[in-house]
Amino acid sequence: MATAIENPTTCEIDNGGVIVADGFQASKAYSADSIVDYNDAHYKTSVDQDAWGFVPGGDNPWKKYEPAKAWSASTVYVKGDRVVVDGQAYEALFWTQSDNPALVANQNATGSNSRPWKPLGKAQSYSNEELNNAPQFNPETLYASDTLIRFNGANYISQSKVQKVSPSDSNPWRVFVDWTGTKERVGTPKKAWPKHVYAPYVDFTLNTIPDLAALAKNHNVNHFTLAFVVSKDANTCLPTWGTAYGMQNYAQYSKIKALREAGGDVMLSIGGANNAPLAASCKNVDDLMQHYYDIVDNLNLRVLDFDIEGTWVADQASIERRNLAVKKVQDKWKSEGKDIAIWYTLPILPTGLTPEGMNVLSDAKAKGVELAGVNVMTMDYGNAICQSANTEGQNIHGKCATSAIANLHSQLKGLHPNKSDAEIDAMMGTTPMVGVNDVQGEVFYLSDARLVMQDAQKRNLGMVGIWSIARDLPGGTNLSPEFHGLTKEQAPKYAFSEIFAPFTKQ
Repeated sequence: MATAIENPTTCEIDNGGVIVADGFQASKAYSADSIVDYNDAHYKTSVDQDAWGFVPGGDNPWKKYEPAKAWSASTVYVKGDRVVVDGQAYEALFWTQSDNPALVANQNATGSNSRPWKPLGKAQSYSNEELNNAPQFNPETLYASDTLIRFNGANYISQSKVQKVSPSDSNPWRVFVDWTGTKERVGTPKKAWPKHVYAPYVDFTLNTIPDLAALAKNHNVNHFTLAFVVSKDANTCLPTWGTAYGMQNYAQYSKIKALREAGGDVMLSIGGANNAPLAASCKNVDDLMQHYYDIVDNLNLRVLDFDIEGTWVADQASIERRNLAVKKVQDKWKSEGKDIAIWYTLPILPTGLTPEGMNVLSDAKAKGVELAGVNVMTMDYGNAICQSANTEGQNIHGKCATSAIANLHSQLKGLHPNKSDAEIDAMMGTTPMVGVNDVQGEVFYLSDARLVMQDAQKRNLGMVGIWSIARDLPGGTNLSPEFHGLTKEQAPKYAFSEIFAPFTKQ
């Protein structure tokens, strides 16, 4: 599911809050609790920091030396893997196979395109004698970039100018967001989040966000899933609304407060098809955990959703960081007596989750993550049997959705054999894309919605959603973030929500 940033009238994204900080200087020493600005984000150090030490948001400046292996077309590479072709080194930016890194068409030097390989220049290679005789690490030495040392029996290479930082040290800089006043701006929910809920997605970055309180009053839609919180950019561990708006003082928060005052509530979704998720830009699990905690705390949330799709559903590094951080934050919530529900939203086929999607859930289980539910995007299958344009009433897309849920049930049962069928049903969610889908030839009609609703009620699913509430309107017959692409005779205003709204029950 993709948000659509529509030429915002004011770009509200800032450096994480209202504090003004000086720019970080690598040659300068900083005392504990200093706040600096770096790459348009604020960072705060927990300890005194010497010059030529850690860069805010950066990895340890020492990288363990490992001879890069020759690239092979048959090998699967994931983010961080390094290879050599004709004496030149390359680093994989995400999952890739058979894409020759030596070809310019596969190179991504600046991270600004969708190609998988980052050129690193001439491959570094050392003889055993050079490795064994490398000087031992000395914290008082000011090392130039690309210096080889030995530390605790292993070799490391400096990635930048560095002093008084060992290869085992952790970065003391943490992203700092000023959340002052946010809790008051969003209000407090009056009721518990329902165990079975219709919570349509709201593209919370559109210029034309619907009046949520009015939808609750006039259409009995009381709960919504706000999308999407993502990283400011691929390299900045800073949460934003769709990269365009800051978290602290977003003008649209008044809509959340009005909804809550009317008895409704929201959950928030982190991720989406576009932009980098926090789990990708935040290389430090503790930073990531703190962001999750702060988002829930300051937006007064009871439920948090993670939308994992696109290349990120196969990005093992971010998958593992996310699961580790979710486990940590769940432990923290438990110690504080807080019950925060976590949902994962994943792409699906009529045959069930892809192997990549199952890997996300298997890794989550292995790391101790407790999921309240798994919501699946019953849309955009790209499957010939789900081609449904001009087939209104045949329920082709609806049958693809119910087939996906049936197969998801079997997959979750295999992952959680001790849960009953009813418990598995209650931890499943289905979210179709109403009307015209992104995949050409796929259309979800009102008759499909009725079939999905019947199946959801029969199974007593945990959640039904749609992408999105702003699209639950007639308009043109094309794909749009602001209408469903059907005629008003086929689907009048909020017709899909009229079908799904009765699903909500405590």
